[in-house]
Amino acid sequence: MSVEKGISPWNYLAGFISGFFLIIMAAWGVTVYFFGPNFMHDADAQKKIESMTPFAMMFQFLLFLFFRRKIDRLPDLHDEDDDNNLPNDGKEKKDLSYFR
Repeated sequence: MSVEKGISPWNYLAGFISGFFLIIMAAWGVTVYFFGPNFMHDADAQKKIESMTPFAMMFQFLLFLFFRRKIDRLPDLHDEDDDNNLPNDGKEKKDLSYFR
């Protein structure tokens, strides 16, 4: 979408990827907070991790929607009418044929 708008996609890709990993780290931190620092030694560790997975996926989807909406709100820089209008430096004669 950003290429269609005429802007570089690299800033948005870097922001999305860093946000993706921040959400994963936050989900890990919340899991450690709720289940304790030694929850990995428990027999039900996989079930505890799976209980946080839907929340992480939801926030990652919301991150995607955030960046999509942010790019969608940008003005379109590839306007086809701008290519036809050349800058006028004042040295050309004006077309006055509509006065005839």
